[in-house]
Amino acid sequence: MSYAQNGTNGYDNGGYARDQNGRSREDLEEGGPAAVSRARRAGGYGGFLGDSLPSPSEVEPPIASRHIPYDVGSNGRFANESSDRAIQGYMARDGRDISNAGTYGTGPGGRQIESVIQHIEESWDVLTKDDCVPVHVALQLMDHSSLGRGNDYQDFQRTSQQLQKALKAIVNEHHQGFNSSIGTFHKIQSSIQASQARVRALKDSVQDAKASLMITKPELKGMGTCSQNYDDMIRIFGQIQDRWKSSQADPTISMALESANSWGRPLYTFLDGLDTSVFMEDDASKNPEKDSFNYIHMVLESLSRLGHLDAAVNTMEQRLPVELFAIVDRTNQEVDLRHLSHLRNLQGVDKRLAGAGHDDSSRSDVLNDLLLTLYSKLEAIAEGHRAVHDVVVGITKREGLGNRSDLSGGFKEMWKLYQSEMRSLLHDYLATDGDNSTRSGRMPMTEANRVFKLAEIDKKSADLAAEQEDLDQILKASVPGLVSKSRGRPGVIDLKNSTFDGPVAGHKLLIDPSVFNISLLLPPSLGFLQRLKDIVPPDSDIAKSTLTSFLDDFLVNVFHPQLEETVTELCTQAITGIDAFQKDPQWSRKASKPVFKGTSTFFALIQAFCKLLQTIPQDPNFTRLLVLQIESYYDKCSEWYNALVARPRSQEQSESQLKTAAVMAQSGEIREVAEQLLNNPDTGIDPLLYKEIGILVSANQEQPFQPSDIISDHRNVLALCLLHTSMVWLASSLSALRHVVSEPSATSTKSAQTRRWTVLTLQTNRSSAASTHPRLSLTPSIATSFDQALSSIRSLALTALLTLHLDIRVGTIHMLSRTLSAPYLLAQPTQEPDPSVLALNNDLLSSDDTLSTHLNAREHTYIMSGLALLIDSVLISLTPKLVPAMNTDGCARIQLNILVLQQNLKAIEAVAVLSRSVEYFDLFTRGAGGIVSLAKEQGKEIGFTLEELKGLVALCYSEGLRSEGREGAVAARKGMSSALMELSEVLWDT
Repeated sequence: MSYAQNGTNGYDNGGYARDQNGRSREDLEEGGPAAVSRARRAGGYGGFLGDSLPSPSEVEPPIASRHIPYDVGSNGRFANESSDRAIQGYMARDGRDISNAGTYGTGPGGRQIESVIQHIEESWDVLTKDDCVPVHVALQLMDHSSLGRGNDYQDFQRTSQQLQKALKAIVNEHHQGFNSSIGTFHKIQSSIQASQARVRALKDSVQDAKASLMITKPELKGMGTCSQNYDDMIRIFGQIQDRWKSSQADPTISMALESANSWGRPLYTFLDGLDTSVFMEDDASKNPEKDSFNYIHMVLESLSRLGHLDAAVNTMEQRLPVELFAIVDRTNQEVDLRHLSHLRNLQGVDKRLAGAGHDDSSRSDVLNDLLLTLYSKLEAIAEGHRAVHDVVVGITKREGLGNRSDLSGGFKEMWKLYQSEMRSLLHDYLATDGDNSTRSGRMPMTEANRVFKLAEIDKKSADLAAEQEDLDQILKASVPGLVSKSRGRPGVIDLKNSTFDGPVAGHKLLIDPSVFNISLLLPPSLGFLQRLKDIVPPDSDIAKSTLTSFLDDFLVNVFHPQLEETVTELCTQAITGIDAFQKDPQWSRKASKPVFKGTSTFFALIQAFCKLLQTIPQDPNFTRLLVLQIESYYDKCSEWYNALVARPRSQEQSESQLKTAAVMAQSGEIREVAEQLLNNPDTGIDPLLYKEIGILVSANQEQPFQPSDIISDHRNVLALCLLHTSMVWLASSLSALRHVVSEPSATSTKSAQTRRWTVLTLQTNRSSAASTHPRLSLTPSIATSFDQALSSIRSLALTALLTLHLDIRVGTIHMLSRTLSAPYLLAQPTQEPDPSVLALNNDLLSSDDTLSTHLNAREHTYIMSGLALLIDSVLISLTPKLVPAMNTDGCARIQLNILVLQQNLKAIEAVAVLSRSVEYFDLFTRGAGGIVSLAKEQGKEIGFTLEELKGLVALCYSEGLRSEGREGAVAARKGMSSALMELSEVLWDT
């Protein structure tokens, strides 16, 4: 470049420059640096000088520089030991403080740039000013007169080179810091952005939490009430425990407790001391609330003396249904308040399945609370009626009234009401047909179905008062004691504001009804009946042995038919549901591989019914019903399998036919060989594989496989995989339930049909209900049917697996046949494999992904192993039959197909190779003569049969046989005949 482009400037006064000490150029020592500059490099700060700079020979001879900051040799480098020492020496000679040279760093680059900058400030300070004109300085450097600075040009050039060298050294020293600073900046920026995002998310969370806290939630109030009730219960339990400990510490109390028996209860203490032969004397000092039975005795004695005993007994009998219903309804409401309704019933679950395989702890708590509370109240009422019965019977005997059933039949009437309430309770919580909000046996009283409504009449009407007075007189005359003397009772009841609907109203159901609730209903009910036996009066015309007869009738006439109906309906729903043959989204919780949703639901039902059957008397009819449902499910799965493997039905066919692989998997030699391969994966596998391949190739030669013979739909392949895993899992799970019991005798069977509930004990029932291992108790005859059903299920699973194994091989043979049927007498080379080969590769990879996901490793390996041997054998056996002609380019395309297939198979099976096919088509490149010569050399060790080599020799002459010239075709025919004859002579015995 020109001097004007160096960016330098001349002196402002046109004279010679002087240093800081006032020395002129002549005063400086001689021997300035040479004019030779540093060799220019590509890039960097050392490569900015152009080649157009004039050499020292092109200008006037240089005059020694008036400043010599560097000692350099003839080669342009420092003559000292290092450049650092030269710079330090220079700075020392000038009287500078070397310690101040660390402004630009302590390394060599920093010291160099410090020295260069100081030299510029001393010798070229004109360039550092704002009013510097570069053109002016360039002109001065070109002027070698006394007014110009041409003699300083070499110093200017050396200064520029040293500046570039110093800058490059600084960059080399600090390049790592520059690079890391960029990454650090980006990391800091990313951290700041992430922090901002977290702050925003935290702000949104705080706002959401604030909004949630400001929303009123009614359920929290209910939970708080329940928590307070629980605290009260815990406090009461603590007081009971303290009193029990104190009673244990007191010897008197301990002896009293030890001497007490079941007759030490207040009722039996009262009955033991009851004496109705004399009139009861009232003791005003006794508190009636402390001894309710004595109070009852006193009231009945008083009514007897007043002559109203019969009226009181009749009133009790009339009021008993209403009062009993009110007690049941009040108990139901109390339990309803103690348990949150949204936690009881399962959301999104069929109500008939409530309690079947689901977490029913909340449901059991509700029912146990209801039954224990209700039965304790009913037991207390029964004790009161027992006291009334004994007192009334004693009074009638003392008064000589005889055995009046109208006075002594109250306990029997109470027992009838108890039976009705218990039967309704069992029916409501077991039956699934009816209104789930109220008891199905009773119609709730509502404003819409009331017949009479007297709440809107005028209660102060004079006519109404007169009619009421006449009615009271008639009732007093006809039924003494029925109407109270006090007229304080209201004439009508305000039905609009009353919460009691009367005996026709229904109770609210606390949980959803289900047959599986029997395990929760039965133990408390049986316990109550057992305790009730001790309360029944001996002379009450109630046989204690028949107290559970109504339960027996309920079991036979209500529960058994409903259980059979529920079993059949639920199993049918699981079998025929829309998603029955879809993958279960929650299969990982139940099985190691995906299964059908219908299969998991069906087994959950069987398991739930097994748990249920353990809580009721064993009945072979129920186990037989479950076995029938298992057989029905197998039939449905078998129909599904047939639909998956069926050929498309034509108009001429009346029945659908199965695909080739499904037909082979049913029976025959090919099924036996395939089963042996599955059962013996490690021993004698090669002979079995060759045998299987031979059968498949023979079947293809008899009737070539068609696209309709292959299960081409990927969804059907997936369904067959799910069918296999589902059937294997179901058979294994069902076999774990199998429990064989002895065959019941005829006597026990007859008694079981008549008396079912009474054969149970509370201990057996509770242990069965709490069992965590459900079992299906089978008699030997039913166990045989059960085993046959499991065998059928396992056979279906095996058939589905064999179908997948054979179908992928049938499809491979079909695709290879299409590949070999393409023309291989090509006019030019091709670099693309056959489309059929690409399609086969895609099918194999897709099948491998599906099988690996939905089958176990053993089954997956069974299906996908041996494909390389199959392809190897099929290519060699079908080539002579399907390839009519082939030239060198056609052989190259087949070899390309083989290479593509082999690479694809290695992705499926790492050891897969097509070595025989590669060797077979390599023989084609040798020509017919080469094949014959190799056969003569190796004989039987050549590795191919005579027929396979004959076909290959024929393909070697196929292009010549199809030549247009007659002489060429004749020569090819003669050569082929000669080669085949020689080949036959060599390999005739092979």
